[in-house]
Amino acid sequence: RDYYNYRNISHASLTRDNAWRGRIPRRQRYEQVQFLADVGACFPIVFLYAIIPVAGNIFVVLGVTCPRVLLSRQFHCATQRREFTCVEYVWKREGFGSLVTILEGVAGWSDVEVEVLEGGEDDGAGPILTDVKSLVGFFGASSLSSLDTLAKDHLVALSISWGVNRLFNNSINSPLFHILPAMLLRSRLRSIAQHVINDDKLLLEEGYARSGCRALTDAEVMATCLQRGLPAGGNVEFDEMRQYLTNHLAIVSRILQEVDCGGNTADDNMTVSLEMILLHLPAIRHVAALRRGKVHQKASSSSQRLAVVAGAQTALPLRIKCCQGSDRHKSIVNPID
Repeated sequence: RDYYNYRNISHASLTRDNAWRGRIPRRQRYEQVQFLADVGACFPIVFLYAIIPVAGNIFVVLGVTCPRVLLSRQFHCATQRREFTCVEYVWKREGFGSLVTILEGVAGWSDVEVEVLEGGEDDGAGPILTDVKSLVGFFGASSLSSLDTLAKDHLVALSISWGVNRLFNNSINSPLFHILPAMLLRSRLRSIAQHVINDDKLLLEEGYARSGCRALTDAEVMATCLQRGLPAGGNVEFDEMRQYLTNHLAIVSRILQEVDCGGNTADDNMTVSLEMILLHLPAIRHVAALRRGKVHQKASSSSQRLAVVAGAQTALPLRIKCCQGSDRHKSIVNPID
């Protein structure tokens, strides 16, 4: 059924005089992306089960014991989806502190830090930036204007922050990313950044931000928040996720206006600058919230339990208020450690 849905969407976009005007809308594009992800998750188990007689059953058992990475979302219950999302968000957040530490060593960062710290109201993801001029200027004029100029440690921090490899936790991913060629990390990060940029533009153009992202389903908003490094999963309410995503889109809209990439311009330098801004934005906002005292770092038995769950990649119940950063909801996980 999902395959036919994928094919029909592609064919519909090519028909003459259709309401989509030759472009696949955001919701249908999301369904296609999810279909490809589901196929990629299940294919190794199905393939090995089919080619190895009898012994292939072991791969089915592995799928049951490691459902987060070896089974597609059709096999996950609602509770598992929220828990797995929270685990992956916490892994991403572990890279935020080191990423901002690298930025602090770049000339011109002090102006950006002042702008961010004096930004607007905080939500659970950080300050809702109302002035982005210094931020745009920093990435447009500094040595950080392109992924091609970044050192390996910087690429590793970005790869952790964006979940380039969601199979393992960061105790494995960190040394693995240091071994992998920098060219491979750059290629993967660039692909992720371009997808997020295009998706954000679709969300803005189709009016999702104006409605507070209420037109998105719960599954869509949770997956969209996780991809952008926004609080998601665990016990975070779906209405809160919608608010985080709406605020993110408001910031992106201001950035697009500042770099003039929201229209029909084709300035490659501006495109690269936007790519770099969005790759660093979640970490900058989160660490700024920490320094403003809006995200609490109180250790508790719940945070220790989350660490065990993340390391084991299991589906144990997470009785926590995960990933919160407002005055009303306190985070219980230290995202910089």
